[in-house]
Amino acid sequence: MPMRSQGSVVSGLEKNKVIPRISVDAKRRALCRLLVEQDNLDILKNPYLTMDEEHGHTKERSAVKLERIRAAKKMKMIPHRHLEVELNHLNCSKKWE
Repeated sequence: MPMRSQGSVVSGLEKNKVIPRISVDAKRRALCRLLVEQDNLDILKNPYLTMDEEHGHTKERSAVKLERIRAAKKMKMIPHRHLEVELNHLNCSKKWE
């Protein structure tokens, strides 16, 4: 007489496929994970800020950040050069020769 395996054999999928039984401990762990997920969903459902508080709450921070970026770009720029200043050394005498 052949030995019977633990678990049920489902016909149609594979001839000798064994599907293991789900233990009580596995059910308990799955239930704990589901409860944690439900707690997370409940927390996310009720926002900390109201819609009015949420609208524009980062304007000050983004304005400071934008100002910092602009200042950094300005520091990288070379100073403006004018043609008058660059060619001033040619202006030693205004007399025609």
